[in-house]
Amino acid sequence: MPKTQLQCPPPASEPARLVAVRSHEMPDGLPELEFDAMARVAAAMLAAPMAFVALIDEQRLWFKASVGIDLQRLERDLAKCLHPIVRPNAPLVIEDLSGDTRLRDNPLVTGVPLLRFYAGAPVVDTSGQVVGAVGVLDVQARGISEVQLDALRDLSAVVRAALQARRHAVELARQAMVDPLTGTASRKQFDQTLDAEMQHAMRTGEPFTLLLLSLDGVSDIRNGFGAACADAALREVSARMLRQVRLGDVLCRLSGEEFGVVMRHGAEAAAEVLAARIVATVREPLTLDSGDAVGVRVCIGIAAYSDNVESVASLTGHAEQALQQARRQHERRWNFFGRKFEAPALRLVAGEPAELGDDGPSPDG
Repeated sequence: MPKTQLQCPPPASEPARLVAVRSHEMPDGLPELEFDAMARVAAAMLAAPMAFVALIDEQRLWFKASVGIDLQRLERDLAKCLHPIVRPNAPLVIEDLSGDTRLRDNPLVTGVPLLRFYAGAPVVDTSGQVVGAVGVLDVQARGISEVQLDALRDLSAVVRAALQARRHAVELARQAMVDPLTGTASRKQFDQTLDAEMQHAMRTGEPFTLLLLSLDGVSDIRNGFGAACADAALREVSARMLRQVRLGDVLCRLSGEEFGVVMRHGAEAAAEVLAARIVATVREPLTLDSGDAVGVRVCIGIAAYSDNVESVASLTGHAEQALQQARRQHERRWNFFGRKFEAPALRLVAGEPAELGDDGPSPDG
């Protein structure tokens, strides 16, 4: 006899519910150790051979912890019918699955393991949406006491608190990777990226380049026009520099007016081109909200990875030496570690900026 197709249309709020589920950014397909105790308590409190803590998507369950469960089968088959019928603030209890019109044709009921009993409490997030469930399963049809239902409700509240704490931690970690003023990567992101590139280069020999940038003039804006104008200038200059770096390169604000660029897969020639672009874009005049036009300059120190570079510290030291040399050489705004330049000047000057390739500094400078 052919099986009837189970029809469980999702509720009207399903799009909003799915947004809430995905906001928790749980690792796909991987159990979460911090929820294991909750699944074990659920199984013990209801004397059930199977228990789980899961988020409920439209197609499957994301198991964060489980006891006695074949995860792959339940992810696919049980979720198809659970997600449309689980409701906020209402534990779902089905004492005999074989007699329930919504679930009796489910493969887990008609075939191995011949499930007969389900009890679960919804996990409701702060938006009021059901994002998951704490549930137990049994191969025997049975009832459930009010004490056991209360235990499931309490566990769902604990899961909710754990999910909220995890989301908060993820958001804090994300914020730690972004400079709040400029929107560029933070010092933490810079350190992690530089370390990863160094390890990759030491394994493969593939080149990459580090640029250290120091802005000059922001302090003058702060002293003359106030902190808000200085912050606005920093944001504008940062946005300009971001538009110059290549896709995959990382621009970071290291402190105050100091920045760094990790050029992935970047050889020396590409670094020189990037430095020239940054100098050109930064030196364009800035117009404050007051209507005043101001200028910011940048000095850049560049160091490329080579077989002689033994650590992140040594590469950073080379870039810092090059930056100091660029600061001393007013006729040039960037310097490459270990090289001397006799090329035309690159200089930010007051008034009309000099063009790249001029024979020397402007008399205005």
